[in-house]
Amino acid sequence: MHVFFDLDERTAIPGERHLRMTRGQQIVAQMEGPPRWRGIYDDRGHLMVAINFNIDMGDSWEHADDPIYPVPMTALGYKLGINYIIYAMTH
Repeated sequence: MHVFFDLDERTAIPGERHLRMTRGQQIVAQMEGPPRWRGIYDDRGHLMVAINFNIDMGDSWEHADDPIYPVPMTALGYKLGINYIIYAMTH
């Protein structure tokens, strides 16, 4: 993902239902499985549909102002969304 933001690492974005508070008052995400990206391409190799598994970008946007939701995950969700929008507008 190098459309606008350079995103080299595959980081899972947790949904709110996957966040847990530890006894030390730290918020951790309990995700099952690695994040995966898939796509559906046309005959010329252009991406038509982007598919995300184990990534909840919607929750990262929805809970952006929630003090419990991790700020780095919200930032990553916005970066992925912006990359998708710019890719769609330029290809």
